[in-house]
Amino acid sequence: MLFGCCVGVVGEGGKLNTERLDVIKNLGFDFVELGAAQVAALEDEDFAQLKNKLQALSLRCLCMNGFLPGSVRLTGPQADLDAAMVYVRKAAQRMAALGTKTVVMGSSVARNVPAGTSMGQAMDQLAVFLDKAADVLEPLGITLALEPLNRQESNILNRVSEGAALARRVNRKGIQVLVDTFHLNLSYEPLTNILDAAPYLRHVHIANVLGRSMPSLDAQENLPEIFACLKRIGYDGTISLEASVKGDLSQEAAAALHCLRTLHAAS
Repeated sequence: MLFGCCVGVVGEGGKLNTERLDVIKNLGFDFVELGAAQVAALEDEDFAQLKNKLQALSLRCLCMNGFLPGSVRLTGPQADLDAAMVYVRKAAQRMAALGTKTVVMGSSVARNVPAGTSMGQAMDQLAVFLDKAADVLEPLGITLALEPLNRQESNILNRVSEGAALARRVNRKGIQVLVDTFHLNLSYEPLTNILDAAPYLRHVHIANVLGRSMPSLDAQENLPEIFACLKRIGYDGTISLEASVKGDLSQEAAAALHCLRTLHAAS
């Protein structure tokens, strides 16, 4: 099992800020997870600086999240597949340059279904986009992991079971699914959905429901049961902390990493 942490690299005024990368490396995480849309939007000079920083730290960027910016529309009459693919090709090249193997597609604004568009029509549009995206990502060794989001954030793909069903429909090696414990629990999904999604499970995000906070041994909610499910299906891939930091990143992430490694060892 490899453990990572999601951090941003864009600070005030849209300027590159890599300070958090030092924290993640010093804490002993196996990798860092960056925002794909953030990375894609960097100026060439800033991207080169980011790449050099990761190389200097020997810190892998195995995963990215936030695949699509809100300016890209995937569903409804304003969906523009050609424009979406222009973005995908640029983002994919940058991900490949950083050695990224998984990109998470939450991207609620891009995928949310507008009034007047049926859920069936929207699913058809998503399926076409995912198939086209796989054409770009698969040759680069990158897998897209669909992220089910709770209904407060998105009106489509709200459950792990729905994400797995769409991955099954698209039937591409490069299209799989993510389990996010925050969304899973907020949607009151049964943990058996993790078991059912096993053939398509690519990546896992961790955050407590309470405050979307970092877990710790004193605040782990139902993580022991979730780790038991992951062990049952033989999952041994990547897991990232995707949680809000309430105070000090170093302290909270250190406690969370210790919690995850302890749970993994005990499961």
